[in-house]
Amino acid sequence: MIKINITALSNINKLSFSNNINNDLDVFWVEVSGSEIAARVITPLMHRHSFFELHIILEGGVNCFIEDKCLNLEKDSFVLLAPNTMHRIEPSQNGFTRLSITFLAKAGSMLDKRLSSKGYITGQADDSIINAIEVISKYVAVGGHYAETLCYGRIFEIIYSIAQNDYYSAPIYNNQRSVNDYLDKAKKYILDNPHLFLNCEEVAAYCHISSKQLGRIFEKYEKMSLHKYLHSCKLKDAQNLIENTDLPFSKISSMLGFNTDNYFNSFFKKGSGMSPGQYRKNFRK
Repeated sequence: MIKINITALSNINKLSFSNNINNDLDVFWVEVSGSEIAARVITPLMHRHSFFELHIILEGGVNCFIEDKCLNLEKDSFVLLAPNTMHRIEPSQNGFTRLSITFLAKAGSMLDKRLSSKGYITGQADDSIINAIEVISKYVAVGGHYAETLCYGRIFEIIYSIAQNDYYSAPIYNNQRSVNDYLDKAKKYILDNPHLFLNCEEVAAYCHISSKQLGRIFEKYEKMSLHKYLHSCKLKDAQNLIENTDLPFSKISSMLGFNTDNYFNSFFKKGSGMSPGQYRKNFRK
């Protein structure tokens, strides 16, 4: 059983892992989250990422929907999701607390070879994982760069243990995260999920920030509102499909998350100045 000080472990949310000491593992985010913020940070829609995502359940439980499967994850269990695996997570009635780690493995490394071939890996945390989490909870209470380095080493041990063991599988140093962290996470989420017709609130919730704050970041660094950025990405996705495929416009509309073909047509014409049919005809002249 995992016996750790969850309050102390929550301090890991304040650490940054941007200066990794192992070139095989690039850690993006490490955080502890629970039911009290589930409605704000968990998207109810099926989605995917371009990075690995590891969730270890410390208290309570969640249902993890992967493609057409549903995993019931309870205390002490985990799931590691490979890049581009469609999924969503739903809290159980009793709530939950989880430790989440997102990362990339260096192409061609042992971790990449062991993990990338699997859609997901799930199981019960063994003693090595439990001990690593217990030690991390002690390190983060200290804080500072020294704690970040030690925690990174233990995080590598956790991921390496999962990669090496025979589990079931299937085919800031600052107290606040930097603006670039929020911007990169939002843009990556939008890029990874063109099939979702995302709004500002959904993207902000995924990034653990208010839509107003995230909007200000986009206006300052992207020179446009988040709403306009979302529409710009959606228009580019539509143009790419029209230019490079012979798919019917109704199919493209559905693939990009539009509710109706009429809305897709009006959206595209407003953004590009011509209808989808005119655009394809002009492009192929």
